[in-house]
Amino acid sequence: MRFNKDQREGLAKVLDNIATAFIIGVTIGSVTDHKIAPRDGIFLLAFASAIIAIAVTLRGVKETSDVH
Repeated sequence: MRFNKDQREGLAKVLDNIATAFIIGVTIGSVTDHKIAPRDGIFLLAFASAIIAIAVTLRGVKETSDVH
């Protein structure tokens, strides 16, 4: 399935928001009463980094045309 530029940008924005929620959740959860274990916090931050990398990659994809 191929996405057009607007669809890729929309998906990248959604991924940015999810990654932001993970980072905020880890920050608040680790500061207030240590509700998140360090291992879980590291996992969530790594996952957020991967999501951000995917969003950046989506934004960098060039539009290709099948018409020659």
